[in-house]
Amino acid sequence: EIPPFVMKYAWSGPEGFESVLKEPIITGAQVIMSGTYSVTLTDQYTCSTFTTLPVTVHSLPIPDVSYNDPLCEGKDLKLFAKDLRTNPNPAVAIPPSFTIGYDWSGPESFSSILQNPERVKVTSEMGGNYSVTLTDQYTCSANAYINVIVHSLPHPEASSNSPVCSAETLNLYVEDGRNPDAISYTYAWTGPNDYSSNLHNPIFNSVDISLTGTYNITMTDNFGCSASTFTEVVNHHPVATALNYGPYSEKENINLLATGGTRFQWTGPNGFTSNLVDPIIPDSKIQNAGVYSVTVTFEYCTATATTSVNVACNSIAMSYYLLYSGEHPEIITPMADLMKVQKTNRPMTILAIPSCENTPIESVRLQLSGILNIRYHEDNLLPYYLHESGNNITGDILPSTRYAFIASGFSLDNNLGNLLVGPETYRFDVVDGDRTISFPSPSKTSLCAGNSFTITSDSTGEYLPGNIFQAFLSDENGYFGNPVLIGKSENPASINCTIPNFINGGNNYKIMIRSSSPIVTSQYSVENLNIAPSAYNLVSPKDDYSTITRSLKAIYTINAKNKITSAARIEYKASYHILLEPGFQADNSSVFLAQIENTCLE
Repeated sequence: EIPPFVMKYAWSGPEGFESVLKEPIITGAQVIMSGTYSVTLTDQYTCSTFTTLPVTVHSLPIPDVSYNDPLCEGKDLKLFAKDLRTNPNPAVAIPPSFTIGYDWSGPESFSSILQNPERVKVTSEMGGNYSVTLTDQYTCSANAYINVIVHSLPHPEASSNSPVCSAETLNLYVEDGRNPDAISYTYAWTGPNDYSSNLHNPIFNSVDISLTGTYNITMTDNFGCSASTFTEVVNHHPVATALNYGPYSEKENINLLATGGTRFQWTGPNGFTSNLVDPIIPDSKIQNAGVYSVTVTFEYCTATATTSVNVACNSIAMSYYLLYSGEHPEIITPMADLMKVQKTNRPMTILAIPSCENTPIESVRLQLSGILNIRYHEDNLLPYYLHESGNNITGDILPSTRYAFIASGFSLDNNLGNLLVGPETYRFDVVDGDRTISFPSPSKTSLCAGNSFTITSDSTGEYLPGNIFQAFLSDENGYFGNPVLIGKSENPASINCTIPNFINGGNNYKIMIRSSSPIVTSQYSVENLNIAPSAYNLVSPKDDYSTITRSLKAIYTINAKNKITSAARIEYKASYHILLEPGFQADNSSVFLAQIENTCLE
């Protein structure tokens, strides 16, 4: 019987490998461990044999994964994977290339065995971790992961300050509803008339009707994600017209007509106002002649037009006014029979004016009679004043009593010839009292012709039933020789006023308030009003400027034929156009600015 063999083993191999175990185990196999392993078997009789074993250790795949970053919602996700291995040891029989299988998985139950799979029109829920397993023909495999970020699209919210009116400023706005402070953007606006802009919030100065329409905006963030929206812009442009059917003769009805809007506001001579489209002034007088202005309103926008009314003066008549006398006489009130005027320490006089410009009246006789004084005056030169000395307008402080004013007009000087007017008599009372009206205060001091505002004032004392507080505007120099009624109220604390459209521009206008029963006048407003007219027509030499600083603002236009000299600093500002006509001159020593802007923005 052969005894069992007792075997010894001696292994050797690459990288200095040695072992005496029958079945040695090499952990952490690497490609460099590939090669021929040999083993020698020796029994107890020292008999031995030798054999070899070829061993190949295949490398693991080296995954490289990516995607089309940055990726926006709605775009297609493209995943990419590849094996970065090369043949590290050409001496070892390793194939120069590998056959790879791919196994992808990801959010929303995604899976694929394609090397470069795609997901169409991704949503934010499809973002997250994606994994892929690469397995070669030797079943060697490796995993890789990638975090896919799906950027949300901008949520543009577009708007504008529409509707806007012609000559106003149009603003376009857009914001991102996501988080506008965290992301940077580029902008692409398009609109009517081939408009384009890359501004965030474009601005149109002095718009016109052609800008009405749809404005599209595309927002693109710093990830290249874009979204578009639009806003509708409406620009109104009423075209106002005003006309009358004159010329007229006295006593005829004046017919006015406006077009271009749905609401109308007329102003004109002799305190005329109306909100009718076609107002009628019955029984016309010469005082009704002049320029009538209408502001038409359509939707939110306004436009202004004027028409000139001619009234032929057929009658021979005079109008009479009670005035404060002085260097610049101030009209207190038209004369009315039995009117009441509160006593004042200011001298008064009476003015007589023929109703016709070309009048046959060549002289007047004016007389004022009271208990304590009598005044008699003959005058051959227009205008006719009760108190006048050497062309200086004087007056009397009238004590409290009843007065009778008598006026007559003659066809020749020195009260000779035919008696053409009168005698006309007006009785009025000067009454005691301590009624006062405080300085009027306007809610605005910079206005445009046609603007409305509020005047506040206080009054003391008892007034008669039916008393009205009237607000009057001075001329552009602050004088009340021809005041314009701009508002009235039973309460002086709130008088709604409107600047007539025919008012000339200037920055020295004043306001005065007058009660009607009895007549009491306030002091002038402390603040000057700066009024921009509809238009300036500047001519030389009347409107030349030298060594002064002035800003002239017009609602619509400025036409300039004047001269600016000697270090004057002058600004012209208007909404539509500034026309520097032949004859305009601005010296080198002066500073001149012409600027198109909406002068009536509040």
